[in-house]
Amino acid sequence: MIGWNFPSNGGGQIRGIADAGIETFTGREISSLARETCQNSLDAAANENFAVTVEFYRHEIFSRDIPGCDDYKDALNRCCEYWKENPQAKKFLDAAIRQINLTKTSVLRISDFNTTGLAEPFDPQAKDGWNTLTKIDGGATKSGDKAGSFGIGKNAPFTNSFYRLVFYRTLNCHGERAAQGMSRLMSFALDEENISAGVGYYGETNKNLPVTLIAALDKIFSRNDYSTDIFVYGFNGGLNWREDISVELIENFLVAIHKGKLCARIQGEDLTRDTLKNFVNRFADKLANAADYYKVLAGDDVKNFTLDFHGMGQFKLRVIVNQEKLNRRVLVVRQNGMKIFDMDRFPRSIYFTGILESEGSRLNEFLRELETPSHDKWDHGRYKNPKLARDYLKELKIWVRDEISKLGSENFSDEVNVEGLSDMLAFDDGAIGGNVEEVETLELHAEPKNFSHELQPEVDKVNNSLSVAGTNDSSRTRRIYGDITLDGQNNAIRTLSGTRKRKTLANHSGAENPDGKDIILQPAGKKVACNKIRVIKVGEKNYRLIFRAAQNILSGRIEIFAVGENGEREKLFVTQASSADSNVQILTVGEKITVKNLRGNTDAKINFELQDRQNYALEVDVCED
Repeated sequence: MIGWNFPSNGGGQIRGIADAGIETFTGREISSLARETCQNSLDAAANENFAVTVEFYRHEIFSRDIPGCDDYKDALNRCCEYWKENPQAKKFLDAAIRQINLTKTSVLRISDFNTTGLAEPFDPQAKDGWNTLTKIDGGATKSGDKAGSFGIGKNAPFTNSFYRLVFYRTLNCHGERAAQGMSRLMSFALDEENISAGVGYYGETNKNLPVTLIAALDKIFSRNDYSTDIFVYGFNGGLNWREDISVELIENFLVAIHKGKLCARIQGEDLTRDTLKNFVNRFADKLANAADYYKVLAGDDVKNFTLDFHGMGQFKLRVIVNQEKLNRRVLVVRQNGMKIFDMDRFPRSIYFTGILESEGSRLNEFLRELETPSHDKWDHGRYKNPKLARDYLKELKIWVRDEISKLGSENFSDEVNVEGLSDMLAFDDGAIGGNVEEVETLELHAEPKNFSHELQPEVDKVNNSLSVAGTNDSSRTRRIYGDITLDGQNNAIRTLSGTRKRKTLANHSGAENPDGKDIILQPAGKKVACNKIRVIKVGEKNYRLIFRAAQNILSGRIEIFAVGENGEREKLFVTQASSADSNVQILTVGEKITVKNLRGNTDAKINFELQDRQNYALEVDVCED
């Protein structure tokens, strides 16, 4: 018998409205639909010498043509009665019933081509193929470098249905035809004693198996080639669904499309390698990062880097630099060309964009084990040897950062003028990707600051002079107040009790103040204005400083400070320093780097090493002595 069957839960778990698999994709329904379905199609390619094609087509049908429509309406009404005191469930069910009672409804058909189809559809004991899509939860069986496993991603189509109703159909490479409907609703009362499990099937009702033919599906689209169809009944994609699908495909499968591994057809319009440029241009204002990444694929002046990775395969990094408004990100893709995540938090002072690909079955198998269920980051904790995976990921991040930082050093220009400062890269022990906060460089626009510090004078009775407490470490103005006058040689003098007069130190100068107080300037190094200062981390303790002083400095010093969240600065100890060019000479290191013959208005580059491996927010002072 063919029809709907909602199995009893056997006195077990009751399924509510908040289905975990569906909630995962709530809020990003179209994105998840495009990403998950195309991923599974790519992983099931029948002939990798030809592109896998995925077609998205919206059909309008009469609601009465939904297979088993009346029985399904009954299930919705039973759910509504069972959950009538649950506001969230009631809201969803009222909307679902309203939609299915309309005269017409939408069906989104997703059909792939050049895939193997779903295996073993009629074997209820099979642990692969059809059952992983319809029956098995948490039992992924794909291995190697194929990440799609009909795990959590198979729930994505249900989030795109007003009433959580999807039909599957396949013609597999063994010539087997199968079709079955599936509903992920919620539990409801079957009778006075039994509660449904919340998942229903349309097909052969005795064992909840598929059937060879569902006429309503053939009426929508007749299949004669090996592959699979998904029918999303009650499609809720809205008026702009074609645009949304196109944008998501470009964002997630840009490299796969460009390489000719994936073609898409959206309501009759082909998105292929040949039309990719037109699609990118059309949706450039809606693309988050893909428009920049496409410049790497289509550009001529691309820098290429290769890393042989522990005998497992290679990482290939392609980067373009020195183009304004590039996104300063690296697209990380799997071997099949699908996006995993955007590697970000790179130098803000470098305009660049890049693509990182992995090649080799062993390498991609390793990376697959690190992927989270949502396939959007790498997490070393998922690997059988977490410490090894963490070290490998750290090594990869350092390599990518270093290659890009070198390009930044080579292409330093006046176009960059960033005020303020940002944090340095912190090598966390967590996942790579997602929203991990990683900042790899620091840059600041250094301007001279006028600090004033009021100090009280001290009387040196032995030397009959006035001295000032404080350090001689900057061009800060010290104001000293007291009963001070000037003599004929412009020496500041202070009148004490009696008639004795004491001179200040010979190298202190002063000026008369109308209020009777003289300002005495303590001799100090002059802080020099720099058009920009940039610090690039190139190792655990090693950095490169690039700056351009506004004037020549015959003799001076450079001081490196760590800046706390409260703005307080702490001077850092430099263990080594060397000039990377002839524009400055290094004399000594320690709490300051002393220099001479620094050329002004010219890029100066200094490599230096700090005493420890901590990551700091840094600030730099350049002073003339």
